[in-house]
Amino acid sequence: MEEAITQQQTTEVTIRNLLPEEMFIITDLAAMAGTNPGINDGEFLFKADNNGFIAAIEDNKVNGTIAVIKYPNNLAFIGLHFVVEHYRNSGLMEKLLSVALDIAGERNIGVNCKEEYVSLYENAGFKPAFKIISYEGISDGILNELPQNINSPHLTPYDKVYDYYGKTFPYEGKMFFNQWLNQPQSLLFGKYENDKYKGLGLLKPCRKGFRLSPLIADDRESAKEILTSLVSHYPAGTPYYLDIPVQNMDGINLAEELKLKKIGEALRMYKGKEHKISLNNIYSFTSMEIG
Repeated sequence: MEEAITQQQTTEVTIRNLLPEEMFIITDLAAMAGTNPGINDGEFLFKADNNGFIAAIEDNKVNGTIAVIKYPNNLAFIGLHFVVEHYRNSGLMEKLLSVALDIAGERNIGVNCKEEYVSLYENAGFKPAFKIISYEGISDGILNELPQNINSPHLTPYDKVYDYYGKTFPYEGKMFFNQWLNQPQSLLFGKYENDKYKGLGLLKPCRKGFRLSPLIADDRESAKEILTSLVSHYPAGTPYYLDIPVQNMDGINLAEELKLKKIGEALRMYKGKEHKISLNNIYSFTSMEIG
């Protein structure tokens, strides 16, 4: 485990690691910034890297945050980069990014960047890789009978679940993934045929509705079966969200088939070497905040 950052004091602001009991602040700030964080994110994201969450504090108030999660395979990921309105255009965004880059060191670094921050990251040496489109759907409240091959992956050997997931996201550790799958108020389904997985989806609770975190599948039909099975378990009018890379045309077409509403875009960017992952089977990412 790498050590926490050395506390840094500027004229007005102290920059230090967030403590476990302070993690609710980072999701509160994310909500204030207009995102829709998971209600368990503060607890479970911290388990990905407990020295990875940084805050800018003045007079015991958190005025800005950034996360830098260090993965195996020489990869780090930056997210949850926010400042309160009072500190916008003050240089605090740049200062927090500089601290995060120092922590990441010589690793290749990824970020999911909203349009208004693209120039900030380009100035820091990041280059665009691909777009991610966020969609919103609304549950119709009609409970579907589960197809025979759709079931809870908790009923199958865990290694099979992780091995399938790891083909798409090889940089996330087993312990984090196991804890992520078991977070409260979430629902997990997989498509299991001929003793192997063809798809996996976790619907996690957010401040508003639920998010597919992740939804991965070998093909569009499998993704649709998992998605519709998951959302049918929620009351009519419940919103749900997906984050689909534009390279996955089956995913984009599925969103259009289901008449999902496009609500935003982000740009995946990298500093250093682009981390190549398979995009054609990603129908929603595990986390927009940490990759």
